[in-house]
Amino acid sequence: MRKLLLGLLSVSCLLFNSCGSQNQRKSINESNSNSVSINSNISTQNNKVNENKLKNSDMKEAKFGDYNYHYKTESNKTVAMFTEKFLPRDDTVVVGAIGDVIKNAFNEEATGSPTLKMHNGINKIHIDNEKNDFYVNLVKQDTGEVNSLIIEKENK
Repeated sequence: MRKLLLGLLSVSCLLFNSCGSQNQRKSINESNSNSVSINSNISTQNNKVNENKLKNSDMKEAKFGDYNYHYKTESNKTVAMFTEKFLPRDDTVVVGAIGDVIKNAFNEEATGSPTLKMHNGINKIHIDNEKNDFYVNLVKQDTGEVNSLIIEKENK
């Protein structure tokens, strides 16, 4: 970000022939670095506000390994959101977390092996037990980390 701002400043100096003194440029550079710091502080504060909203909502809290999450179940659907640390791009961890959410949200064990299966026109992760099928949508970051799970339960 800072390099981009400095690049834009350099281009505007050349185009408009208004680069000013070295002290003015130093002041602008310091101002730009402060704005980056302010933006990251705002982002951190927004995350804390969102976590506080979750804690004050009717969502339940749980933990799978090092991963804290909040979840809410309505009827046969559960949404679980990983708050402090997202799930990595690791199938074993993700499948373990899915099993943990199913156990906490539905009070059931997911005993079947996970597979991809078409459900309502969308490929979803399918896992089951003797009585129910569970269909899972992963919500991912651009990095591939999983921030949320949406799990639907259907009777067999």
